[in-house]
Amino acid sequence: MKNRNLFVTGLLSLGLLAACSNDELDNVNNQGTGEGEKTLTQIAISVASADVATRAQSGNTGDPVFGENEEYTVNDLLVVFANTEGIAQEVIVPPMKDVTDADEADRMVRVTEPFSVTPGDYYVYVLANYANSKDALSPIVQNTTDMRTAFKIDATKLSELSESGNFLMSNWTVPVKTTIGSESATGKEVDDAGKEKTGGETLQLLKVDIERVVAKVTFDQTETLLKVGDKNVTGDVTDENKIADAQLTGVGIINLNTQMYMVVDKEKSKTDNKPVATDKDWYYPEDPNYSNNLTSGDGFTAWLANNFTQASVPTEGWATTFNDAKFYCPENTMEATQQKNGVTTGVVYRAKWTPIESKYTTLDKAGTDTYSKRFAAVLEASHDERITADIFTTAEADENGTFYTFNDLIFKSKNAACLYKAIAENITDSDINTNFKMYADETSETTLEQTHGIYKYADGLCYYPVWIKHNPEATEAMQQGKYGVVRNHWYELKVTKISSLGYNHPTYEDPDDPDDPEEVRIQVEANIKQWTLVKQEVEL
Repeated sequence: MKNRNLFVTGLLSLGLLAACSNDELDNVNNQGTGEGEKTLTQIAISVASADVATRAQSGNTGDPVFGENEEYTVNDLLVVFANTEGIAQEVIVPPMKDVTDADEADRMVRVTEPFSVTPGDYYVYVLANYANSKDALSPIVQNTTDMRTAFKIDATKLSELSESGNFLMSNWTVPVKTTIGSESATGKEVDDAGKEKTGGETLQLLKVDIERVVAKVTFDQTETLLKVGDKNVTGDVTDENKIADAQLTGVGIINLNTQMYMVVDKEKSKTDNKPVATDKDWYYPEDPNYSNNLTSGDGFTAWLANNFTQASVPTEGWATTFNDAKFYCPENTMEATQQKNGVTTGVVYRAKWTPIESKYTTLDKAGTDTYSKRFAAVLEASHDERITADIFTTAEADENGTFYTFNDLIFKSKNAACLYKAIAENITDSDINTNFKMYADETSETTLEQTHGIYKYADGLCYYPVWIKHNPEATEAMQQGKYGVVRNHWYELKVTKISSLGYNHPTYEDPDDPDDPEEVRIQVEANIKQWTLVKQEVEL
């Protein structure tokens, strides 16, 4: 086998289990037990497993890399024989052959026991570990399911597609028409090592290439304490030109697609918009939501809720140790004009901001500027007791670094932000006190933000949404295939610079905003790798 040359040592067991029973999967049979003539058939796939680290420490975008053993394990196969219209005609769970060869390298090949299929012309779909993922997907029903249409993913069970040791895998590209019949059944049965079995059945041997249906996202982030300079700082940020320290404390994933094609046509998905570092074919297939062409006025928000999940990072969704963090997500691609915040799969970085003292906005009652004079006038008149001479220099009690912003200015307390806003409205001194009280009494943070433009950064935490690039070297704004995630690709991200304060919620501001922003608040390098240990070539 060609594959043996790839691995010599460190192979682990694949966790080979017996095939599912009929009771475990509805609407399937194990041996093609329908009426009429039958043809013996056997499926052979190539699965490799290497005892290598999860982290990919070297290599360039587009390079094949190794992952974890649990990302390659095959426990069972579901084989769907569809007609020329794509409708499932026979849905079979054939038993898997046991590993009998003493050479562990032979475990890289997985082969089914011979099973019976009604002769005919079929498109053959092979799904690995479907038994574990079946509850997460719209069901495959014999004589009903069109294998070419979109499968709905249950958002509450999405993780089943990438459960350790049970990754859902399917054909590498759409299957070609295969004729099953006595004239085609001229091959010899092989064992699980891919070797011809002495005295084995004469049958039809089908070779199928498979890959994972999810993408993988990891983080190369050794340095988590970053100095922040404003957008005018070029080059390295130093102690002399920084405006804050930002300690990265977590990362989470957002905007997960809830629809997928079981198989994509890779040959029709090749794109010339690819990273310059790779000379390999580059794919950007269309997913079910690819051409939504929706804007805010077209029910965009409702459409997003129906087609995507996790618009913000849930409380339990944070990874706090970056170099061990990894996320898996369904394929998500889109037209160039639809590369928008609400549609694109992304990650959110969480950072604790500590502004340097001079960056807090203050007013001095003895100052000569207009705002300071108005502040002094308010202090001299009858005013709310919360307005004190040190209101701009005193942080709120029992707050762990909490600050507020108004018009991109940073304040140590809510009261300071409210007073500054009231002064900025250019009204009479008495009205400043009235408006201050109205803002300071507001208990709804949503109203404070949306109506009054005052934002709270609880505990000094801010958030940076970063949209995953499938082509990180694209130079044009909103270039086709620039953003998105593609199945069986590994996206590794690294924050290199932070230029300004992030958002105060773990999400995006407007789902209709383009992924290419006018102002970049955070710079992230991306390295894209392709898993290749589920090989796309078989030699028997």
